[in-house]
Amino acid sequence: MVAGIPLGSFIAAQLHGKSPGRPLHSKRVPLALSGGLLMGLSSALAAGDNVFHGLSGVPLLAVSSLSFMCCVFLGVWAGVRLNWLK
Repeated sequence: MVAGIPLGSFIAAQLHGKSPGRPLHSKRVPLALSGGLLMGLSSALAAGDNVFHGLSGVPLLAVSSLSFMCCVFLGVWAGVRLNWLK
């Protein structure tokens, strides 16, 4: 399954003419790795992942889910304002 996700996305990109053959920008790799690491650590600390907190915890008004979603929105806002997300 782990190998199937990149393989399937490559095949879908080739079929639809959107080739992922572009080289990676060296500035984006550390940002992507640090973002993935922070997301993994935060999901371990918060006892759930972002989907759980967004879809299940917020409607229940769980404090951990509300604080998580506020931090997600603040992080996205900061990323857009600092031009990290292009």
